[in-house]
Amino acid sequence: TFRNAVLHAVKDGGKVLIPAFAVGRTQEVLYDLEILVESKKLPGVPVIVDGPLGIDVTGLYERHADCWDAEALAKLRAGNAPLEFRDLYAARKAHQSDRIRDIDGPAIIVAGSGMCSGGRIIDHLAHYLPDPRTDLIFVGYQGEGTLGRELQRGDRSVEIDGQSVDVRAAITTIRGFSAHADRTHLAEWLGNVPKRTNAKELRKYCR
Repeated sequence: TFRNAVLHAVKDGGKVLIPAFAVGRTQEVLYDLEILVESKKLPGVPVIVDGPLGIDVTGLYERHADCWDAEALAKLRAGNAPLEFRDLYAARKAHQSDRIRDIDGPAIIVAGSGMCSGGRIIDHLAHYLPDPRTDLIFVGYQGEGTLGRELQRGDRSVEIDGQSVDVRAAITTIRGFSAHADRTHLAEWLGNVPKRTNAKELRKYCR
C-alpha cells in the first residue's frame, strides 16, 4: 500500500519523491500522509508540496469542504483537517524549491508533473536519482514515451535536460490511486443512463 511504501522509504533516511498531478492526485496523497502523521508514524518528517498550482488547488479543495465525501467530513468534524498536518510545507517560489536540497535527513516531496514530463519534479529527479537512499513512488499511470515510464520500467540511466543521470533510487508503483473508472464503475454509470436518451440529455451524465 501507499502508506507502507512511504514508511519503508523514510527508513532509508533519504528523500521520498512523489510525482503527482496538481488536481486530485496531490490532494489524495496529502490525505493519506495526514493519516500517517496523525497516527504518529511520521514524526518530524517534513512533507513539501512543491509548486504553486498544487498549493492553490489544495486550498480550493479546503474552501469547498461541502463537496467532500462522508469519510473526509467525519474527520473534519472530529477536528482533523484532512489536507493539513504538522510538518507540511509549501514551496511556492522557485527559490523555496531550491532550498529543499538544504534539508538534512528524510523528507517527502510531492511535485508535478505526475508523469515527470515537466514541472519541478524534474530538478528533484536530476538531483536525487543518483542517491541510493532516494525512493521514487509513482501514484499514477506513466504514459509511453515519458520520463516516468522510463523510470518505472527500470532504466538505470535516463536523460534529464540533456544530461545523463544515473538511477540508483528505489522505485515503487502504487496503483490504488487511479482516477479512471474501472469496469464496475462504468457499468454503474451506464445503468443510470435512461435507455432512450438524446445527445443533449446525455451530456448531463458526462459532466
